[in-house]
Amino acid sequence: MAMRTLLLSLFFLSSITSASPTKLTLDLVGVIPEVCTMKFQDNQTVDLSSGKPRLINFEVNCNSPL
Repeated sequence: MAMRTLLLSLFFLSSITSASPTKLTLDLVGVIPEVCTMKFQDNQTVDLSSGKPRLINFEVNCNSPL
């Protein structure tokens, strides 16, 4: 136990007295599922067959090409 404490103390002392910056790199690997949603304000339904123009606010959330 004393040897472990001594080694930890030496490590911290050497890192405190070191004047040069330390470079750290981190590689991440993972998968982000594709998402593409359209959210209409107030859950409005859009009738595309009527041929009448309408103005509707909506949000698009896509992390992939349309």
